[in-house]
Amino acid sequence: MYKEPDEFVNSTNEFREHYKAYLNGNNINGYVTQSFMQTLNLRKRRLDQNNIEMKINYDTFQKEAPEISVQNESAGRVFTVQSDIDIEKQYFRNGKEIGKNDDSVIEECVFIDSHQEDDTFICPKCGAKGKKSMFVGGCPYCGAKFKVDEFGTKVTGYQFRHNSKRDMKKIGKTCAKLA
Repeated sequence: MYKEPDEFVNSTNEFREHYKAYLNGNNINGYVTQSFMQTLNLRKRRLDQNNIEMKINYDTFQKEAPEISVQNESAGRVFTVQSDIDIEKQYFRNGKEIGKNDDSVIEECVFIDSHQEDDTFICPKCGAKGKKSMFVGGCPYCGAKFKVDEFGTKVTGYQFRHNSKRDMKKIGKTCAKLA
């Protein structure tokens, strides 16, 4: 059965902790789609190649509730949770801090919920519907190969975008003081 949209706010909070653990070397395969795991591994490999360790601290105090949008796709429902947060990223090389970035950002966490009611599942590629057991060897219709544990709720994207709305408020306050 599908999750309710508000449940994804809690799922975003949980994913933050899993992401921090991933940056410290823990496995998060069970929480993300295979394609997003490849993206995360590429990001991590780039840091590792430069012998850089990144740590993230979140200040999730929010004046406004997160925005949640829902889209129905052939592979299931896609939930996007956008939260206005402050983050601190610290970068280390050989245990020594080499950089720090404090910023106000829009955190965007995207989930896909491919599980339908009545134990019907949907192929993440072509949208074919059937029982979970039908997909054990891949999709019988399009031939897509995936892990059966991909079904259910998974994170398909996670990013930070600059919060220009908050910046405009700061600029306005600064200009008012100067006037």
